[in-house]
Amino acid sequence: TLERALQLLNKEIETEIKTAEIPKRVLKAVSKKYPLSKISFALKIQRSNNTTVYDLEVNTGVEEIDITLDTMGFEVD
Repeated sequence: TLERALQLLNKEIETEIKTAEIPKRVLKAVSKKYPLSKISFALKIQRSNNTTVYDLEVNTGVEEIDITLDTMGFEVD
């Protein structure tokens, strides 16, 4: 598809994933920072520099926030 071709050109591949597919370290980091939150949407992003990050939509009960974490659970841009 055109979308896939553009992703390959940008060398960043985004894949929607289920919460169960998010690494435990990432889940732990989210629950530590936002204790009663729920993840409402998750993307696994493979970047051009061969790193993987997780872009998450987190519902804190008060607001929806977007955070991006690396595989170790640290927040990144």
